[in-house]
Amino acid sequence: MEGWQFYRQQIEQCDQRIDKALAAIPKAVPAAKPPPLKPIPADANATATQRPKRPHQGHNAPCLDFTQALARICGTDLMKVCGLNMLSVLMLTGEIGVDMSRWRSARAFCSWLGLCPGAKISGGKVLSRRARKVNNRAATILRLAACAAGKTDTWIGRFYRRIKARRGAPKAITATARKLACVIYHLLKYQEEFVLLNTELYEARAKMHRLSRLRKEAKALGCELVEHQAVA
Repeated sequence: MEGWQFYRQQIEQCDQRIDKALAAIPKAVPAAKPPPLKPIPADANATATQRPKRPHQGHNAPCLDFTQALARICGTDLMKVCGLNMLSVLMLTGEIGVDMSRWRSARAFCSWLGLCPGAKISGGKVLSRRARKVNNRAATILRLAACAAGKTDTWIGRFYRRIKARRGAPKAITATARKLACVIYHLLKYQEEFVLLNTELYEARAKMHRLSRLRKEAKALGCELVEHQAVA
């Protein structure tokens, strides 16, 4: 019991030093103009219902609440993103910072994290598309967040389960971590609030993309895809 109290005292001292370090960091400056958004149907503005996150009560959970300090530094609340909590956001900002101008785009940011598929080509033939191995702690944090987001009933969770059913868990984790990286890049660069996409809209888009892929495959085989009409 005395050892556990000594351990908690060390965590409290560490949290106090983190609080002082966060207070000394200035607020992030947003980008001048956000990119134009793609048009979506009018009924897609309804957000999906999401249960409020419960604070993590693990042994490594901070004793102090850094929510306001992180929101001030980042210019937005990253803890609203599926799979992220206060500890993961704290570690993530410590690894990548809040200045997204160092990467020219979200694709370059994902490439730096090692979450983009590779392209080993020899003689015009693609040999492998496996993501390159990098020693990046920020990518590890995003992969853990992807596993947590895959258990939620959100569009990110459904994306994870859809990829997992088709290509397996390792590739689903990498693909979901890349999604989270793109979301975080956009939120930090333009300092916008995270808005949860409607799951019905996501399922409609996923069905449209799947039908498009099936039509291309049928056309390559010399066939035609015909939609089945249900008989009343």
